[in-house]
Amino acid sequence: MTIGKIAENFPQNRSVISRHLDLMNRLGAITRRKLGREVYYKINQEKIVDKFDTASTNIKKLFEQA
Repeated sequence: MTIGKIAENFPQNRSVISRHLDLMNRLGAITRRKLGREVYYKINQEKIVDKFDTASTNIKKLFEQA
């Protein structure tokens, strides 16, 4: 999905969305691919699922300690 398509769904301007996409890319939550003049963003589903699994495990440990 291009930044233009993503921006259609949010009230923030494109520069704000671009900064967030850059951060998410650096964290590995999304990937980006340039085709000509367009940059396409895609969710890194494996990374997101892994982070949720880690968070779930850590939350379970906290409840077990309580």
